[in-house]
Amino acid sequence: MSNRKKIFLGIPCIIIVIIVVSIFIYAKVSGYPYVYNNSHKNRYSKVETLMSTSKYADEVEKAGYKVDHYYLKMNKRIVSLKIKNNPRITISAPANNKIDYDIIMHNGSNNKETIISLTVNKSGKLTYYDGSVFEKGKETLDYKISRIEADQYLQECNKATDKMLTKVYFTNWK
Repeated sequence: MSNRKKIFLGIPCIIIVIIVVSIFIYAKVSGYPYVYNNSHKNRYSKVETLMSTSKYADEVEKAGYKVDHYYLKMNKRIVSLKIKNNPRITISAPANNKIDYDIIMHNGSNNKETIISLTVNKSGKLTYYDGSVFEKGKETLDYKISRIEADQYLQECNKATDKMLTKVYFTNWK
């Protein structure tokens, strides 16, 4: 075989090897276990990796969290997770470089619910907070919360999120 034929056969083989290695490295680096163990990744990155695809839905369910399969099939990602009860904390999948939390507290036997909504940016800073009181069959009322209360709710949400991320990791990969 001439040198010219060897070159024409060798170059495509080298290109194929480079492509396969690149795909393997990308799959390993973008996976949740890698992101969870990477100390340079923050809470936002971990939640985004876990919820932005349908890939980890089974792992989340194994850890004891309920995944809505209708929205999973329709949106191809985990839309929201209830990560804590009493008060009920729901985390929405990251979008537009922010995470939304809803905290729902039941107020006794009068069927009132206090709903606190928090929005956290990619770096973990509180950017929006609001509250409302909902009573079945009545008009929704505004519930004013201070920045200090919002920060306390955010700390509780962060603890619940970290617990959820840890539980998902240790249930499936350790």
